[in-house]
Amino acid sequence: MYKLVTIEDTVAIPPTRMMEDVKKVCWEIILENLSKKPYSENVGIIILPLDVEPIGDGKITFGDPNVYQRVRIKALVYSPENKEVIDGFVTHIIDRVGLIVNLGVVDGLLHVSQIYDDRFLFSKTEVKGEKTKYYVRIGDKVRVRIVSISKNQSFTIPPLGIKDMRSLRPWRIGLSMRTPGLGKDEWRSSK
Repeated sequence: MYKLVTIEDTVAIPPTRMMEDVKKVCWEIILENLSKKPYSENVGIIILPLDVEPIGDGKITFGDPNVYQRVRIKALVYSPENKEVIDGFVTHIIDRVGLIVNLGVVDGLLHVSQIYDDRFLFSKTEVKGEKTKYYVRIGDKVRVRIVSISKNQSFTIPPLGIKDMRSLRPWRIGLSMRTPGLGKDEWRSSK
């Protein structure tokens, strides 16, 4: 689910930037940190910081030249929720397994058993139902329900940071279109 959140964090301001505007420096450091690590275990994927506000005075530590400034960050984040209904686009077809659906920031797997109550035939560009003749092609918009979320045990953030948010996969997301009201637009109008 996409949501607006407020997060508190601490920013290390280097001594070379002490004479600059604190809010501007904190904003730039937050953006730099998010380009390297946009995922937080407790919050989800931080898509866009909207505001950064310093809290109080910075703190200094003996032997450390940095000033540690507490900040309040307002941000748009994404964190999937079980039973959430969301629109996405089919990006890949995996032969006899199912479809990969892009949900905006992350991808989910729509297993063949969760597409519809039918047997499906696979080709490189589409999946087609034997009885219903319903089909799904790469690029089609579909409405899905998240039915399972598990932590991706092999998830790591590359040392150089994230350039493409879609390559960030902290969760394994299972999807379904078997509930009435889900699937492609034309399926929903004919059910």
